[in-house]
Amino acid sequence: MWPFGSSYPERTPEDVDGKIYDYHLGGAAGCVLASRLSEDPTVSVLLLEKGLVKDNLFSRIPLLSQNPMMSGLQVVKQLSQMPSALNRKLTLFWAEALGGSTRINAMLLTRGPPGNYNEWSQDLGLKDWGWESVEPYFRKSENAIGHPDAEYRGHHGPVETRQPAYPFTFHPFIEIAARRLRLPVHDDCNDPAASAQGYFRLDQAIDGNGRRISAYKAWLSKETAIARASHLTVCTGVTVSRLDIDTKTRRVLGVQIRRRGQTDKREYYVQARGEVLLCAGAIGTPQILMRRYSVQTPVIQKSKRQADESLIAASGPKINFNNWGFPSFKSHPP
Repeated sequence: MWPFGSSYPERTPEDVDGKIYDYHLGGAAGCVLASRLSEDPTVSVLLLEKGLVKDNLFSRIPLLSQNPMMSGLQVVKQLSQMPSALNRKLTLFWAEALGGSTRINAMLLTRGPPGNYNEWSQDLGLKDWGWESVEPYFRKSENAIGHPDAEYRGHHGPVETRQPAYPFTFHPFIEIAARRLRLPVHDDCNDPAASAQGYFRLDQAIDGNGRRISAYKAWLSKETAIARASHLTVCTGVTVSRLDIDTKTRRVLGVQIRRRGQTDKREYYVQARGEVLLCAGAIGTPQILMRRYSVQTPVIQKSKRQADESLIAASGPKINFNNWGFPSFKSHPP
């Protein structure tokens, strides 16, 4: 960090305006994709991020980075009443920083039971999402320091995981109570042979000094961004105002962006030679899709054909979150 070294190569909207890139990305998953795609020096990659890098002492210490009063990373938004959820009001928390909400979350690494993925594959027809298909990527992404001998865990990936000591003295008594109740007790919740419910010791994505390992830290660190600056551009402090979609081919030709905030209304445009990959999270991605169009009912409640027709036919930026509901998940044994 300046003045002790080179700063992170953040770019502004003026730096990317009018340029052409092979790939456009954004969000926490965008850090992973930008890192993997930019391994090829012959392609140009643009990562768009609403927040800034904000890599400082507070953002690295887990207890402080989760505190919205100290880290400067967290956004808190109160939603309006949702008729589809018994008129409840929800409070949402997310981060505006490179790496998304991995900069403020609890850093727990949980894969979920294999039965969930197999249900997607077998019942929903998502053949590439079965457990045998996704499990190699779990291992590839992690370095399970806390389970060095586990064959089902990865040991060479960028995300270090550890099992920290019990933070409170009463935690061992909870484990004792679980055993007396004859609940399943597992040392590793990511063991594919473990039960779907029970008492588990959880892994956290932290380094040897107890500092947070986010998507930014693991895949798009300052060293990586500087080394690939010739073909990787990280543009921060911007929001996507609309996608430039060819209504005939339904291909995204480019992206219009503006500085985040409400004061600067100037629009900037970047063209896509290859693909635009939306990976802005469960809230950000549909929000971007709906900004170009007038959508009166949730896209997720429409069939694919109806959603496509609504997105192509409608016009004008109008977003309505009042009717949005949130899915529930059920666990299955392996």
